[in-house]
Amino acid sequence: MQLKNTKQPFIVILFFVLMGMSMGFTDISLSQEGKIYDGFVIMISGDTLEGKLEMLSPTMNQVKIKFIDEDGEKVLYRAKDLKAYAFKVEVWNKKINEKELKWIYYTKKIVERPPIPFASTEVLLQQEVVGNISIYNFYVETRVEQYMEHIVYVEKNEVLYEVNKENYKVILNELMGDLPFMKNKVGTKNYMYNNLEETITEYNQQLKKGVEIGEK
Repeated sequence: MQLKNTKQPFIVILFFVLMGMSMGFTDISLSQEGKIYDGFVIMISGDTLEGKLEMLSPTMNQVKIKFIDEDGEKVLYRAKDLKAYAFKVEVWNKKINEKELKWIYYTKKIVERPPIPFASTEVLLQQEVVGNISIYNFYVETRVEQYMEHIVYVEKNEVLYEVNKENYKVILNELMGDLPFMKNKVGTKNYMYNNLEETITEYNQQLKKGVEIGEK
């Protein structure tokens, strides 16, 4: 079965949170724009530079990042210059009912359309889950109608699939076919679209435990 990258993203108004809270994604609001965090960039050469990163906007952070070195000098790196970057922020952990530091990672990917008009499709996507199946957040700016689309990608074997409420069952059934007992959970209670992060995390953990392919 060949899966298609369908185009049915849901809309996130500019003042909503940066990461999809309804899916348990990292809660970083748009008020973070202009703020500076400790972090690092990984250059195309593989060299890692530690310093501080200045947030631009959900869409612009995918195109370029402003890096501040130890001497306070600012350098603007574009997606073509980097393999990845990361920074740490203070987020609210509902489970322990207090704030904690969390690393937010971005890595380079090729997408079908640019996040802003006339930009490259070579972008840095925010990683939500990394494993045999990974999840990424992608934001697309539409200047004319002044809204932002939040697109969720899942990836397996270096292929990105755009996933949404309408197609998640089809896509996960295909991608989780090597673990039938996980595949059969998709669409049931606690394994709906809003549980995408937890579902894929569980799948990845089962693979780490050495569950045999085809085991039920």
